[in-house]
Amino acid sequence: MASRLRGRLPPLMREALAEFMATFILVTFGVASIAQMVLSRGKFGTFFSVNFSWGIGVTLGCYWAGGISGAHMNPAVTLAFAVTRRLDWIKVPVYWLAQLLGAFIASAVVYGIYCDALDAFDGGVRQIEGENATAGIWATYPQPFVSTGNGFADQLFGTALLVSCIFAILDRNNNSPDQGVAPVMIGLVVFVIGANFWI
Repeated sequence: MASRLRGRLPPLMREALAEFMATFILVTFGVASIAQMVLSRGKFGTFFSVNFSWGIGVTLGCYWAGGISGAHMNPAVTLAFAVTRRLDWIKVPVYWLAQLLGAFIASAVVYGIYCDALDAFDGGVRQIEGENATAGIWATYPQPFVSTGNGFADQLFGTALLVSCIFAILDRNNNSPDQGVAPVMIGLVVFVIGANFWI
């Protein structure tokens, strides 16, 4: 069945579906881990488990789509691959759209699964700040003391680390890992970046 479907879909459509599914997997694991931590007030999740879940989500997304689309799962990674001529520019908007849809649908699924827990947690009044804040499950917010410039630098540096480490892991001229191990290494990079840059 899968091989018949694969043969009928144009290559760019297969790549878009792979990016969608990989991003869906990543965001499902990542956002659900944050929901578990926030809604249990840390009883069933920690900062460690959240970052570990994002790393495992990346690893599983890579296994899902790596051989089809490269499993970018991140618009910045897609842009970096295009800038370095590892991806045709014509594919960039298609990958971005697939990633965006995968992330939003995964977030909606997690919201649906945790809807009762959210209502029990905040009484049905969604909040961005305060003791019963839940907005941080789906979006990141800087600490109150972080300036706009420092927040921008944090995101720029973290993204540069991610992309440069991905390129180093995938570079066959380096002492790169076997193809099956590369997703684990990339997942560990995501885990380490998340565990070290929290502002």
